[in-house]
Amino acid sequence: MSILRFEFQDDSRSPWHLEPVEFSELTLLVGISGAGKTLTLNSIAAVCAAARGRNSGLYDCRWAIEIATDAGTLTWRATTGGAPPIQAVTTRVHVDVDDASGSGVEFHGERRSPPTFVEELIQDAEGRSLVHRTKGEIRLAGSDRPIRMKDSESVVSLLQDEETMAPLFQALRKVHRSSPAQWSYIPFDPNRVRQLEESTDSVEALREATIPIGQKAYLLQRRFGSEFAAVLDAYREIFPQVREIKIGPTSELGLRSTEDEQSTSYEFLGIAIEENGVGSAISWENMSSGMRRTLRHLFELELSPRGTVLLVDEYENSMGVNCLDAVTERLLSPSRDLRLIITSHHPYVINNVPMNLWRVVTRKGSNVRIVPASEIPELDTRSKQDAFIRLLNAAEYREGIQ
Repeated sequence: MSILRFEFQDDSRSPWHLEPVEFSELTLLVGISGAGKTLTLNSIAAVCAAARGRNSGLYDCRWAIEIATDAGTLTWRATTGGAPPIQAVTTRVHVDVDDASGSGVEFHGERRSPPTFVEELIQDAEGRSLVHRTKGEIRLAGSDRPIRMKDSESVVSLLQDEETMAPLFQALRKVHRSSPAQWSYIPFDPNRVRQLEESTDSVEALREATIPIGQKAYLLQRRFGSEFAAVLDAYREIFPQVREIKIGPTSELGLRSTEDEQSTSYEFLGIAIEENGVGSAISWENMSSGMRRTLRHLFELELSPRGTVLLVDEYENSMGVNCLDAVTERLLSPSRDLRLIITSHHPYVINNVPMNLWRVVTRKGSNVRIVPASEIPELDTRSKQDAFIRLLNAAEYREGIQ
């Protein structure tokens, strides 16, 4: 699976337009800060979230995304309505499962209803309409009878089990925004762990599971020792002082309980490393930023399902040369069918990505244009080092915002 082409228009209070851009198996977005690199990744991630039925916050937007799926190339075009008023909400959370009194903690906040889908069109590679939503009606190819379904959810999500829609839904479900600095502390439930272990009889099944990456890493450690050892070996090549990576309930890791754990009857799934010469485990929070980002990237590359598109924004942040060397090599040579759209300012990263995979991001006002390096005459050179110097001096880069 891969994203072949993408264009986006936001007509809300902060309007902007991304001109059509084509992607390859690995695409490196380069450009000065503020040109629109992160905005491009954010928009792709939000569109794919909308396809999965999540509230993406895409109000007054239009887009077209062309996807290579297992069933061929499909294009999804959509237009959403304006933003509804914000509503005040109160949520009560029961923090103690054994408390029958009904007490808990109240959280007060605000939320906005999901966007409405005004028009949608899904076409195959020949331009034939498979699904068309307009004026509140959805028409399927081969059917004369329109149907009506809630307009707060995309047809991709609503019809995800239909034979013609399932490949598109599954493809868009595999677009993930990398969060290398985060570790999600998930409540540890032994019963849930047993259920997950019973349903994941292979590494591929684990990769395909729709669970947080922390749970995947824990199951990889418990069930698939050789694959987990490979992650540890890769990590130790970068940080040779590391002896072990351990994932499990915080009490088993010898970590201090959080205030949330102390006030409830459950604990969280944590991660820690052990280093030579250090007497106690080092928690995620106490690792260096580079060690956290490197470990997260290694698990993402190992546990992403086949066909995943990873969106990685400035992954070199907080990583020294020792991290960049190894992680860049793995990003450029994934062992499985993975696609990458990454952004970077770092000369090491840019110089190690073939120039034909560069896309130079420029912005004029609210209009963002992404130009293949091959269309910039100044970059016509065989020398990688010379190409990077020429990139910095190219008008498209230096004058990236007008």
